[in-house]
Amino acid sequence: MEYDCDFFYNEDLADFEKLNTTTKSIYELDGIDCLIILKNGENLTDFSEVKDLADIVYISLDLSQKEDLSNYFFYKKFSFSRYGHNQLKNVKAIVALNVKSNVTSLKCMFYDLKSLKTVSGLDSWDTSNISDLSRMFAYCTNLETVNGLESFDVENVKNMQYMFKRCEKIKDIGSIKDWKINEECEFEKMFENCSVFVKMEFYSNWHNQLENSFDDIFTDFSPYIDLNKFKCRNCGQFNVIYDKKSSKLLCRNCGHVILEYDSVCRDCSGSNLEFDYGIMGLVCSDCALINNPK
Repeated sequence: MEYDCDFFYNEDLADFEKLNTTTKSIYELDGIDCLIILKNGENLTDFSEVKDLADIVYISLDLSQKEDLSNYFFYKKFSFSRYGHNQLKNVKAIVALNVKSNVTSLKCMFYDLKSLKTVSGLDSWDTSNISDLSRMFAYCTNLETVNGLESFDVENVKNMQYMFKRCEKIKDIGSIKDWKINEECEFEKMFENCSVFVKMEFYSNWHNQLENSFDDIFTDFSPYIDLNKFKCRNCGQFNVIYDKKSSKLLCRNCGHVILEYDSVCRDCSGSNLEFDYGIMGLVCSDCALINNPK
């Protein structure tokens, strides 16, 4: 059977479904609490059946009976080794379903899952009583996609510190732009050592809500970039894309030119220039020079 990658968001989740021979789908577990798939394709339904946690590549969980999800994939005895390293080191995708309103903390829930590329199912969560999201995805250095964040109710959240610390591969966090933020929430280093996000509408929305505490979000943001220079002067949005044909950085929201670059490298005169969204700069592939805007 061929699976539509759009429905499963990306290839990892589509591959997960192809290997699933146990349940109706990776989003419908047919009454069991978990579906585990090993790197050899074997399907299991209990962590006690797993001989080596490093063999796990995909996990789908029904969390409706859980009351405490803080540190869930890290300090729980099934994934924390005596050497202090997460044994779930090869997990690429997690579908986490049906978190209920009795859960109050998601602190460090996915902490240190270094191979994790996608998290899905969050749109089925009731987060109305969550007070702590700190370090929820910290050190997920290969995380690219988190599906369902836009549905989070964060009005009672008091701590988002280090939430995306070292999420070096995530490129689009625009889904959080409509969150209703608690003014008492702590945001210190929320995006510490992250890449720069390609889609940053949340920056404008949150700035209007938070004012004085907003700057704490980007403490130790890496690289150290003045994000204000990427704000569109026409519509006020932070939503940029580089147009190679014109050598211009444009606002994807309204098309306004934010910055303009030379079409050839200032050092070697080469034309092999690529915009690196990680450093928000135009880099010459021939001599590695970062070409600043005109």
